Amino acid sequence: MSNEPTNIVRIDGKDRRPWSVASRENLLRAAIAEIAERGYDHARLVDIAARADMTVGAIYNWFDNKSVLFKAALEFALQLQHDKNSDYLATEKVRAATGFEASHWLIKIATLSPRQGNDSESTEAQLILLEALRSAWRDDDSKAPLQSQVSSLLQQ
Repeated sequence: MSNEPTNIVRIDGKDRRPWSVASRENLLRAAIAEIAERGYDHARLVDIAARADMTVGAIYNWFDNKSVLFKAALEFALQLQHDKNSDYLATEKVRAATGFEASHWLIKIATLSPRQGNDSESTEAQLILLEALRSAWRDDDSKAPLQSQVSSLLQQ
């Protein structure tokens, strides 16, 4: 019988307890909200930690610095928006209006759009994407890691 713990998962190259994933997502959601509201330059780790009801140390447990957190938050926000769009575009209302099933290539392309359906304002994903565009060309620390991702998004 092995002494290896069985309740460990590998996340971001580190061994973690499965329930810690919720903490990471909580931090990412807090970072998205803070950056969308205040912008990258004015977002502070202490404020992000407070939004998540966690400590700044918890942020550093997951992310090396603010730039790495920003990149992860951007990716997470875009995935959340994509999932939200996919759900909306799979509704009967959309199928009836377009005549396309959710698997149709036009619908799949539409899921990449920053907003869908019932969104009446800019989404956090839109706001953080705009912030990524700003910082990628303004801040040398952010430029290198974000430029290729932003360029890829713009090509889509």
